[in-house]
Amino acid sequence: MARHRPKPLEIVLVIAATALVVVGIILLTTEVRSLPTFLGGHAFNPKHPKLTYTRKYTKRGIAAFILAGLALLGAYYASATRRRHRSH
Repeated sequence: MARHRPKPLEIVLVIAATALVVVGIILLTTEVRSLPTFLGGHAFNPKHPKLTYTRKYTKRGIAAFILAGLALLGAYYASATRRRHRSH
């Protein structure tokens, strides 16, 4: 059986899926106040010191997992089309 050499698109999609899984785990397990600002975290507001950000971004975490699944599905189809063309 010949070895399958992955296309660059497959590699990019797998890396993106891995990053999205990591982001999803972070969003589901970390409080909003502890998140980095590029993930939607909030900075301390001195005007509202009693305001606490103890909630988590559950919907965004689930969305990250769904996007990771779609990226893996895209990588699978990118590799499956190559295998299908070789078999003929």
